[in-house]
Amino acid sequence: MYNDFMFEYFFTYGSELPSGVGFPMFGLAHFIWLAVGIVLTVLLAVWYKKAGGTRKLDLIFGIITMALLVVRYIYLAITRHLDVYELPFHLCALAGIFCFVHCFINWDWMGQVLYCLCLPGTIVALIFPDWNYYPPIHFITIQGFLFHFAVALYVICQLISGRIVPNIRKLWKVFVFLAITVPLLYIFNKHFDTNYFFVNVPSKGSPLEWIASFMGIPGYLLGYGVLAVLITSGLDLLYMAIRRSVKKDNIKVREKR
Repeated sequence: MYNDFMFEYFFTYGSELPSGVGFPMFGLAHFIWLAVGIVLTVLLAVWYKKAGGTRKLDLIFGIITMALLVVRYIYLAITRHLDVYELPFHLCALAGIFCFVHCFINWDWMGQVLYCLCLPGTIVALIFPDWNYYPPIHFITIQGFLFHFAVALYVICQLISGRIVPNIRKLWKVFVFLAITVPLLYIFNKHFDTNYFFVNVPSKGSPLEWIASFMGIPGYLLGYGVLAVLITSGLDLLYMAIRRSVKKDNIKVREKR
């Protein structure tokens, strides 16, 4: 009965769904999706490393990520919901485009943005999915989880191969990207009543909503900015610490030999 109920709305767009068909955040369905995605991501990352992190695999993973994004927009076009509210202006959608471009052009600026912004943004989106008003088995649900895990997998593989090398001295590239995109999107959002990058209204159920609960709107943007600085800086420092630890371990192994 429940499966029939879910498949009945498999291709139904969100605004046309009846209330109560979605899956709860941190519910069983959410945890199953996360568990399956994490296992697949780890297995593919290990396989990538054993295969030597070839350029062929980079292209395959980058193209798959973009294909998953394109499939979403084909669905939106067919269901006649491809409008100003569904443009690829959210950070995660841009991440898919960046992965595709980066697999052909190993641009350092794009690599820094993918690691410092897109990777944590993707992880946050998986933990706090804003598509959970869809049934647990739905076209958008499947595409949403697969796409976000594909972005995470691509960035992780680029870290493994060394084609993305985080550097805190290059963090300015990330901030320049934000300084250009955020004001433009804020204006765009105001004009078209959209909410790309969640810079006009915090995403429901996310940490931004908690920040807004005591800082207000648009006051939460200050906390948003501080959070972005802390996350990006913290990720670079974490990478540096891990890299130093690995180097020390390698030196110890060589000395024992």
